Amino acid sequence: MGPMGIMGIMGIMEIMKENQMIGRHLIGLVVFVALVAGASAGRGRVLQGRVLNVDGTPSSGTLVLPIGLDRGGFIMEEEALRQPLWQYRTDRDGRFTVRFGEFFNDDSPNTATLGWSYYHFVALPGKSDGGAISDMIGNPRQKWYQTGDEWGPVHYTGDKPLDVTMQRMRGVVVEGYVFDLAGNELAGTTVSLSHDLHSGSHTGGGGEIFRREAVTDAHGRYRFEHVYPVAFTLQAPYMPGKAQSMVWLQTRLGEHERWQDERIDKIKIKAGQGRLRVDIGLVPRGQFVYRGTVTDESGRPIEDVDITLAISLHNRVGLDFQDSHSFTSVKTGADGTYEIRSDTKWIRFIRAGKKSYESKTFTDEREEGGREGVHINPGVYDFKLKAVAK
Repeated sequence: MGPMGIMGIMGIMEIMKENQMIGRHLIGLVVFVALVAGASAGRGRVLQGRVLNVDGTPSSGTLVLPIGLDRGGFIMEEEALRQPLWQYRTDRDGRFTVRFGEFFNDDSPNTATLGWSYYHFVALPGKSDGGAISDMIGNPRQKWYQTGDEWGPVHYTGDKPLDVTMQRMRGVVVEGYVFDLAGNELAGTTVSLSHDLHSGSHTGGGGEIFRREAVTDAHGRYRFEHVYPVAFTLQAPYMPGKAQSMVWLQTRLGEHERWQDERIDKIKIKAGQGRLRVDIGLVPRGQFVYRGTVTDESGRPIEDVDITLAISLHNRVGLDFQDSHSFTSVKTGADGTYEIRSDTKWIRFIRAGKKSYESKTFTDEREEGGREGVHINPGVYDFKLKAVAK
């Protein structure tokens, strides 16, 4: 029972001094209700977790962090590392206990009890392992469509404690080379590796854990050891907060495989794989040029028309948030001409628009359900706009 409960009982005792019989009955009732509530809280919405080492022995003294995946319940790795109340330490048997409540984490950030959300619990990687990741744990306000993911099935909190075991994994080696498209090895390029737990943010990002960085050597080689063996995401060049001069456009999965005209940055690890090679092809930014002229129906140039490119970062169907929300724009000059540069040649559409004119769009066939690999190639795209009747 907490201090507030004790103070409340003491207050009732003081008030009831004049009628000892009623006071004794009420005090007994309050104490009984408090004890029952405390016992009930100890039974329901509780996770009893256990962390094992690679060899199956208990992982004692291990720091376990919650990763909250839902809006209103987001908890990212960096945030959990800053909040001691959301950090759990295993005992000598590798066990830890987590309690869940009925509130949004954003509304109650200073409590050790976790609120409504879906979670993964993680143990950070050690020197000789890739860490541990639990199955998905659901403590939602309402149960939605979650059935689990590549990290495991979903288990829901309830009236009975939830038992979950997570084991540290030896991990795999991920390595490769970074080249330019002329085949030159690029030294000094930072490559980042992380795991994506699929947070429900509107940007599609935020659930990354275990982020690591490696810098290519004089031969353009990078290497990561003990990578958790489920799925990972690569970024290259990785320069947070800085302008990038190069863009990833080609990938080779294996030394003797063919280069693919695609940024393959999300990779699932197959069972039994111990080593993966991922070679990365970079090009300077702004290599792909789109130009043209915008005129009215009589052929006269139109100035200050907004020309917008919708840029995809991947050459595939099934675009993520960044692919479908990346744009760049310019305006036409006095002669109606424009030139606009893109970091990739995977353009979803080019649009010309100005107030008092009907906009016009050249569209990627994939936007209309076309086949994979079709995109708007760099080149000349002229627009003829029709004036809107006043």
